[in-house]
Amino acid sequence: MAKVISLKKEKDVYIAEFDNTIFRPAGGGQPSDKGRVQNSEFFGEMIEVVKEGDKFLHKIICTKGILNVNDEVELVLNEKRRNLLTRMHTAEHLLFKSLQTFIKDLKLDKISLEENESSIFVFSENIMWDNLFKAEELANKIIKEDRKISVHVYTKNDVENISELRIKLDRIKEETVRVTEIENFDLSACSGTHCHTTKEIENVLISGFYTANDGYEIKFKVNVIEELYELSKPARELRKLLSTNDKVVQTVKNLKEENEKIKKQLREIMKASLEGIEHEVINGIKFFKMEFTDYEMEILIKKAGELTNEKSVVVFINKTKKTNQLVITVSKDINYDASLILKDITSRYNGRGGGKKEFSMGSFEGDAKQVFEEIKRIIKIGNY
Repeated sequence: MAKVISLKKEKDVYIAEFDNTIFRPAGGGQPSDKGRVQNSEFFGEMIEVVKEGDKFLHKIICTKGILNVNDEVELVLNEKRRNLLTRMHTAEHLLFKSLQTFIKDLKLDKISLEENESSIFVFSENIMWDNLFKAEELANKIIKEDRKISVHVYTKNDVENISELRIKLDRIKEETVRVTEIENFDLSACSGTHCHTTKEIENVLISGFYTANDGYEIKFKVNVIEELYELSKPARELRKLLSTNDKVVQTVKNLKEENEKIKKQLREIMKASLEGIEHEVINGIKFFKMEFTDYEMEILIKKAGELTNEKSVVVFINKTKKTNQLVITVSKDINYDASLILKDITSRYNGRGGGKKEFSMGSFEGDAKQVFEEIKRIIKIGNY
């Protein structure tokens, strides 16, 4: 049991201080504990603990009753969440040291620990999957070895003589330093919770890495046996589909490179097919029109712009599986508005789109030939 010794309320949240607590505040990159605060007259969800000086302030959302100073309450820890974060935090120490083994210039920026997936933010010139896999393999090897994890407390003067210690001394306000040791592998200053041995982590998986600001975010998970089976399903299917056993990644890379070459060649063919587009003259205006199938819109827009010079209107229709894409451009020297022409067409042919006086783009449903004829009619009338 604990006694409420100070209390204030901000909107629907109580901020309480107790004469003792089982909850730990955020620290070392680990979020604070969560749990329940309760007695026969009160029930509340404890959502966060904040340390201010020597005080531990508990933020509580009330779901029943009223909390008062001097009330006796039971504190109930969300042990499942604490255990998950403990394993995550220990895995972070182990994984970062493993990463440093293979990526020599690696520097830690910060960590973000969550129950299901966590992140290590680092700085490095270059990170590749090859080194990440090596680090992951080393981390899991040490997990299997069931190495002891110990906690030591040193003075600030003492830690200055521990060369292998990972520490940011300027961030530590207390006079003593709490150090977590993974047997014969890592020493790190940390105030978070940790496992007793590496085997408690069970396993660690690097689930992805991404560029983040000037560095990288490396995501990881623990206890992922079931998830590994799920992740292996597409890999096994690919091996069967590609008729290869040990070169799936290289085969996919080769296919991707070939695909890029084909797409590049196709773009050149598309550009070449746009040469020599003929036009007809309507009321002294050059009217260019052409229908395409599954062309890149960027190529069509660029070509329409090139054709739209002196007294001209360009209309391109690109047919795709989903819809008909429509591009309309109008030269500056004629009194026509591409956006109004588009609005007329989309209202008649269940379409949508937008644009400006000289360029508009949208989509419609229906026959391309009919749309071309409608736009020809608009040009002949001459009131757009």
